[in-house]
Amino acid sequence: MKFVNFIRIALTLLLMLLPFGIVAIIRIPDVVIKPPNKSKSLVTVFPVQVISKQQKAKLQPQNVTELLQKTTSLVIQSLDGIKATVSMRGFGDNAAQNILIMLNGQPLSNPDLGITDIDLLPIASIKQIEVASQSFGVLYGDQAVGGIINIITKSPQRNFGSINLSYGSFHTYNLQGEIANSFTNGFGYDVDFGGLTSDHYRDHNKEHKNHVAINLTYHKNNTDAYIEYLGITQRLQLAGALTATQLAQDRTQAQNNTDQSNTRNNILLAGLQQKIANDWQLKVDGSLMFGNGNGVVTANKTPYDFTSHRYNYFLRPELQGQLNFFNWMIKPILGLEFKNADYKYNSTAYGSNDSQLQLAAFGQINLQVTPKFSVITGLRTAMSTDKVDNGTGTQRTTNQVLPITVGIKYKLAKHWQWYLRRDDNYRFPKVDENTQTLNNQPLKTQTGVAYETGIDWHTKKTLLQLQLFQLNLHNEIAYIPLINTPYGFGYNENLEKTQRRGININLTQKLIPKWDLIINYSYVNAHFTQDNYHYNYIPNVPNHVFNITTDYTYKKHWQPFVNLHYLSSYYPNNDVGNLHRVPGYALVNAGLSYIYKKIRVTAQLNNLTNKKYNSATVMSYTADGSSELLFYPAAGINGSIGLVAQL
Repeated sequence: MKFVNFIRIALTLLLMLLPFGIVAIIRIPDVVIKPPNKSKSLVTVFPVQVISKQQKAKLQPQNVTELLQKTTSLVIQSLDGIKATVSMRGFGDNAAQNILIMLNGQPLSNPDLGITDIDLLPIASIKQIEVASQSFGVLYGDQAVGGIINIITKSPQRNFGSINLSYGSFHTYNLQGEIANSFTNGFGYDVDFGGLTSDHYRDHNKEHKNHVAINLTYHKNNTDAYIEYLGITQRLQLAGALTATQLAQDRTQAQNNTDQSNTRNNILLAGLQQKIANDWQLKVDGSLMFGNGNGVVTANKTPYDFTSHRYNYFLRPELQGQLNFFNWMIKPILGLEFKNADYKYNSTAYGSNDSQLQLAAFGQINLQVTPKFSVITGLRTAMSTDKVDNGTGTQRTTNQVLPITVGIKYKLAKHWQWYLRRDDNYRFPKVDENTQTLNNQPLKTQTGVAYETGIDWHTKKTLLQLQLFQLNLHNEIAYIPLINTPYGFGYNENLEKTQRRGININLTQKLIPKWDLIINYSYVNAHFTQDNYHYNYIPNVPNHVFNITTDYTYKKHWQPFVNLHYLSSYYPNNDVGNLHRVPGYALVNAGLSYIYKKIRVTAQLNNLTNKKYNSATVMSYTADGSSELLFYPAAGINGSIGLVAQL
């Protein structure tokens, strides 16, 4: 019955927008086709922070999270110094399930609780990153609750080749090479390959990683298409968390010498953007992601061998256009989404064989009432069907949502615009979340409403983005640790109501032609509003995050930069009772590049003050019911030198 309702709503949505398509075919205006890479960008009329290739070149980050940390006010935490989780808008323990990570406009989310490790993506292959600190439940659906991070890879350049070498602390070696070309017949290719090896900061934390990326493109006349493959293998030792006593003894020691993870991930992306009529274009994105892993993980002081397998399929056809309707300019978007995923996990302690199918139809209309005033509205219908088999029986659940969005945008002056919007959002339960619930009851879909307003000021020298928001969630899915059980045991449940309020400020300023300044600040107040934790703060959410980066170009060849990143205190992971407070910290980083023709030599130092801090802190309960903190120490002062040469 729910599937019938889903089809009925989807057909209603299609019929609602069909008249606009008919009017558009009659009208024959000029059309501007988007250039390459636009098909990989987020489709939104609201402000998005863009980390450009120029900023990346100046900062020369070793991975994606380092680039984000030096250019945004996002909260980045990692276990074992790797496998970072990115959070925005006040999400803590469950940030990985409430922030949508995308590659070239296609989701990288998993059907299970496995995080999307963005540091597996080769940094040299990335052209730019879009950070949208907004709710996008209608346009992008599941997990687009706190925001979206869209990573865009390079397009082929004509007769291009490069090599990137670096050496850093903890015996870190990194090598990447790239060859590319584009031709007058519209075809192009880009091949990127490389590897990394590192001991990292702690004992039993070695990493070996290799990748190959192949990108084939076609762009001519009314067609823009690409096929991209990314293969990544990683062997990683897991150092684990330390107690306070162990931390005081030796921050670099490992919890054990057994835990490890070996993975192979394959990502195949394809996209097509085709003009099909005057001012109308069809955009089709599809992906296939598959991978497997094995290793050892310790629970309750007992090591367990494990294997895992994932297969994710995604397809999104989308129709975009514009038309005149009673002297109003209307830009509709109409699309469908299909996601199908399988996840298998087996260990000596536990096993599961799960699958998830998601179907969605969506539509949005941008109605330009006057040259300065626009109204944006849309809706989505989405359904998720899960099959969970943990060896004791098969459980099937179906969830359905109908989010809507409405907003306005007004151009105050030549460089100023203001917007106000309301956006519903949601996230479906992950398949393995339903295997560990209170009283074995299936989880409900998490739903929410975001209210957002902000201004955007954009000139040749200045980009200022200011945003106020309130995010109200119902049935938020959270993990609750159990008392009187060892660390690692608890259950997932739907919280009644939670709320987040905050402000985001992003400023990019060219002080003088050769001196740039980036300032990012975010404040968030995230708390429970009902349940047993009434008015408690949501754990793992700092109230304040501040980031400032400045760089200067001296005599064309020298480019120094300085970065300050501050994170205020917060309650640790799992601490829903607000029993402990983790101190905040400030990090100072600096670097220098020397550029001569097609060669760039770099040197940088991170954590210049040698601050002793932890990249993550987790609260757990001991066997006698008392609470304790477990720490994942971060590196002290560390550095790297590198060479980038175009061939």
